[in-house]
Amino acid sequence: MMQVMLVALFLFANAMCINAGTNFDATWTKTCPNGQSIYHVSSVHSNPHEDRSWTFLCRPDSKITTTCQWSGFVNSYDQKVVYQCPNGVITGVHSTHSNEAEDRRFSFRCCNTQSNCARDCVWSGYVNNFDGYLNYVVPSGSFLTGAQSFHDNGNEDRRWEFLACKRG
Repeated sequence: MMQVMLVALFLFANAMCINAGTNFDATWTKTCPNGQSIYHVSSVHSNPHEDRSWTFLCRPDSKITTTCQWSGFVNSYDQKVVYQCPNGVITGVHSTHSNEAEDRRFSFRCCNTQSNCARDCVWSGYVNNFDGYLNYVVPSGSFLTGAQSFHDNGNEDRRWEFLACKRG
């Protein structure tokens, strides 16, 4: 019985490390393993840090190839994020934080799919309020292909919406 409890505790501790959120006020990069794309995005805002901690979960799909590229930063501090993968799905996010601007710049990694034809694309609408919890799950059968947000200097936070498309 003790061995079962230790194994369960070990597995729980590993799961917490794998799914741990990003650090506040830090530069970070989250990348899915080959053949996987981001399907779940969650985030919590900290008023003392005026920043968000992010968690990204990935899922495998045989349609995702290993032909991938990073976008480079798609926004300046305090400016809108408007991004859509030109020929693929989002498989990674890189971000850096400025304490002076109390905002982030974002870069996205896109991997091609076997069929780069996007169809049935749907924007989520805003999935968070300022200073509020963010939780978005890509609909079944779709891929995360885009993101946009705007920053408010009063709240020192962003509101986000995501684009999901079917491929093929």
